[in-house]
Amino acid sequence: MPIANDRSLSFVAPALKSLVPTRSNWFEAGAVGDQLSFKFWRDGDSEPSAPQLTVYDAELASGMLGLGADISNLSPTAELIDATFDDISFTPEVAIVAPPGLERTFGSVRGNAPSEPVRVQYLYPSSYFESLAGPTEITSIAWRPDESTGPLTAATESFVLRLSTTEATNLDLEFAQNIGSDVTTVFDGPVTVSIAGNAAAREFDVSVELSNPFYYDPAQGNLLVDLVTTGFESEPWWVDNELVDPGGPFLVQTFQGNDPTSEIADGAYNGLAALKFMFSPSIPGDYNNDGRLDGLDLDLQAVQMMSGDPIRRFDENNDGAVDQMDRLVWVRDYASTWMGDSNLDGEFNSSDFVDVFKTGEYEDGVEKNSTWATGDWNGDLEFTSADFIVAFQDGGFEQGQRNASRVVPEPSCCLWLVLCTIAFWRRNNC
Repeated sequence: MPIANDRSLSFVAPALKSLVPTRSNWFEAGAVGDQLSFKFWRDGDSEPSAPQLTVYDAELASGMLGLGADISNLSPTAELIDATFDDISFTPEVAIVAPPGLERTFGSVRGNAPSEPVRVQYLYPSSYFESLAGPTEITSIAWRPDESTGPLTAATESFVLRLSTTEATNLDLEFAQNIGSDVTTVFDGPVTVSIAGNAAAREFDVSVELSNPFYYDPAQGNLLVDLVTTGFESEPWWVDNELVDPGGPFLVQTFQGNDPTSEIADGAYNGLAALKFMFSPSIPGDYNNDGRLDGLDLDLQAVQMMSGDPIRRFDENNDGAVDQMDRLVWVRDYASTWMGDSNLDGEFNSSDFVDVFKTGEYEDGVEKNSTWATGDWNGDLEFTSADFIVAFQDGGFEQGQRNASRVVPEPSCCLWLVLCTIAFWRRNNC
């Protein structure tokens, strides 16, 4: 059911007949890709295992979701509820089906991976992911069984999935030639799948939640999916594939009966499995994915700045390094604040000095023990005079919010103030 342009709808919800006005009743909404799902149940009852209603909206994006309902006069035959999207904040995960155009349409061919023992590599061009706002994490991958499969339940004890960003535009039969330098094992363990029997409404039932999400930036190359499995203990089943033209091959694999751990593929094809990639609703700079920008993210950035082999995700300006320039991107562009704003309230002022000096970490001789909140503004994990230099070079002291109109004070005045502050602190702590 599409959502009307005014973001309101009425829908049939037989579950409402069981709600009792004099008791607490639960309502839950979930947002995944272009799909909203709803559950209703009475307090004390078990939560339904599946949504009672699913709503699709091709234009669904982050926004507000709320529910308004009058159940005080519900009769046994009442079925309508009015919902208005205006109360509860939500940000849906991003779902991309690749190759494109297969969101609700089966592909033209089928494949036996991953049901049989196999090593298979799929190459998904970066153009398939152009709808992403930027680099983000892949959190799950799902295969869709083809129309002839199911219903069945199947399991495997060994399912190893690796992802990498590759410069390859077609695949070599030697698996190692296709793998990118950022190759990451995103899942290694047993998998059990349950495939529904209704082919007409088939979803991407073979879903794997990644234990180690992969940070993917389409601007850096194509996506390589590398799977090794011993196969599922069940009757053979098939997954949805689509032929891809021009170019290729886009899929290389070992044949049934051959060693799935082989380093050389037996065959190459211009087909691709229809995969559903789920991406986290990421906020730029939210390195710990807790939904907010705070000092913890800056502390993670500092660790990478001091690392000899930093993670590419922290390279905010894409210059191949994680350094002070990336810190400035986080502070100025993402948080819209100033270097030196230790409490991240949007301003750099005397309260920040009070906060950092209270911690007693200024040149304390303890190696790498400082954080953004305790004075490490330049990202070297120490609180020293170098942090004041970086902060005052940014020019935000006592200037209010970063985006407000301001008169920037002379740097010499700022440096004089900080020297006086340090001298005062030392005199009172001797």
